[in-house]
Amino acid sequence: MLGVRDIAAAQRVFTERYGVSSWFTVPDVHFGPEECELRGAPADYTISVTLGYAGGQQLEFVSRAPRRARTARSTRQEGD
Repeated sequence: MLGVRDIAAAQRVFTERYGVSSWFTVPDVHFGPEECELRGAPADYTISVTLGYAGGQQLEFVSRAPRRARTARSTRQEGD
């Protein structure tokens, strides 16, 4: 799995460089505070996921939509 900012751009690059011919994308998967916690507090975020194959190698890209709520990644970036 590779976290990317722009799934469409990542798809273009990997299609051009590595010949990935098709992608399966699941956009806007929401994980709300009812299902998720971060350090004991409710977490709320949305991701998009895309899968493709370069030969026998499966590729998975994940992109997180911007949210005001804190996530594990934003917490690490803040240095908490």
